Amino acid sequence: MQHLGLIAILLAWFFFVFLTRKWRGSPSMSLSLHAASSPQAFLFSAIMQTICGILLLVFMYVWFIPTLHLSVMYTVSFAVTSICLVLAAWIADVPGRKHLAHNTLIYIMGVLLILMNGYLIVFVGLSVLVKTVLVLTTSCMVVTVLLFSFVKWSKNNFLFLQLVFLVSYHLSILAATYLH
Repeated sequence: MQHLGLIAILLAWFFFVFLTRKWRGSPSMSLSLHAASSPQAFLFSAIMQTICGILLLVFMYVWFIPTLHLSVMYTVSFAVTSICLVLAAWIADVPGRKHLAHNTLIYIMGVLLILMNGYLIVFVGLSVLVKTVLVLTTSCMVVTVLLFSFVKWSKNNFLFLQLVFLVSYHLSILAATYLH
């Protein structure tokens, strides 16, 4: 069951590459905007995010959380994050209320992912190596959010920043799984 997380993450990376190559857009477009670019892209994206989300959820609740003896707070935070991911996957990032709903879910998810990484750094008895990786990956996540929030030119590279954020989170989970 330990390898289910790796499978979910590799599948997500395949999804990121395929989505951005098949339905090309500009570097300023998020993964969600790539997905919203056509009905086929949206359906592919929603299905892939749901599959990856479910695989990661099963991994987290069957192996990761019990093995690392994580708290109810972490468990609930991951449940909320998973719900946000699946709901956002099925709400296209198109102008209007859907855009607001989609972005609200994504930002809740992003903040929780950073906080959950912080929890792993501070409260879980992981090795120095894992904590170092977590500090580095969480720093990358925070920097990407700060750049996008406060630096105007970063919006031209939103896709890159989003991928750095997501891959950093994935590397955090992999480090905690395989190096603990």
